[in-house]
Amino acid sequence: MFGGLANIGGTTCALNTLVQIIAHSNHLFNALCESFKYNKECEEKTLVWNITYISEALRNSFSVTPGGLVRLLYELFPNDFHPGEQMDIYELWTLMATKISEEVPMQQEEIINHPANITREVSTKVSESISKINNGTSSVWLTTIQSIQLGILKCLNTQCGATPYNVEVYTSFEVDIPFVNDTHTAYDLDKLLLKNHMMETMDMWKCDKCNHVGGMKQSQLYTVPRVLVVVLKRFQMTSSGNFSKINTPINISKNINITLNDVSTNYNLIGIANHYGVYGGGHYTAHVLETNTWVCFDDANSSIINTTTHNIFSNNRDAYMLFYETI
Repeated sequence: MFGGLANIGGTTCALNTLVQIIAHSNHLFNALCESFKYNKECEEKTLVWNITYISEALRNSFSVTPGGLVRLLYELFPNDFHPGEQMDIYELWTLMATKISEEVPMQQEEIINHPANITREVSTKVSESISKINNGTSSVWLTTIQSIQLGILKCLNTQCGATPYNVEVYTSFEVDIPFVNDTHTAYDLDKLLLKNHMMETMDMWKCDKCNHVGGMKQSQLYTVPRVLVVVLKRFQMTSSGNFSKINTPINISKNINITLNDVSTNYNLIGIANHYGVYGGGHYTAHVLETNTWVCFDDANSSIINTTTHNIFSNNRDAYMLFYETI
């Protein structure tokens, strides 16, 4: 079994949870290792070095006190993380994923598998946009975590029909969770994911071509990543301006299939980041798939999960982030 991670000052459980999931993801771990090979002389002042080193130790059943990594995070992100305050795991993933992509040497040309039914105009704009975002090259880390989407607007003026669009890059998929008082009614993750790509009415949008007010918006997948990160938006702003946690139960799919332009991609669930408590406080744990067995890592402690008696996939009120990887 993998080793555990000590909770430093009682505030690093989010970091421990995220690192455990990265270490258990073959795609993420291999991307770090391959990146690390091109950085043999790097010092301990890089996230790539720290996370690769810790992940390797965990995979060899050693327990770790991640003091160096914690100090580095405070140094790299002084406006986001402060000693004595709990980290938000979603914010942590976003900042770390971006910083790692900056540290990793770009070792290959940007190659995009454009859908066959896309016009040359669209594919050219996508290539130009991604080249600008990734400085014209790519890396194994970026190809592992990045997905491309098109944000498409359609003018509702039948005489116009303009369809402007923009290119967007994501390292995670946010999913809105319905707020219900009945915590016994569970929502299926598959159906919530589909809502992300449904047409949405934009009543206040104004067409640049004909000045008509009103349009339809839709996000369309253009490419999919090797590791699919799903964020369940469990925190919402109340009418008083404060945030509260949404405890609506979710039925989590262990397998997800995404068919894009007649190409089917299958994903297996390999990690769940759980949050217990309220907004701004609480505790994080990791449920991870380890050699066909689900294991709970609670900082330095670990235990095998009997999914027959403790179904972590149905009516889950605590799952905050889900990690899937291609089969």
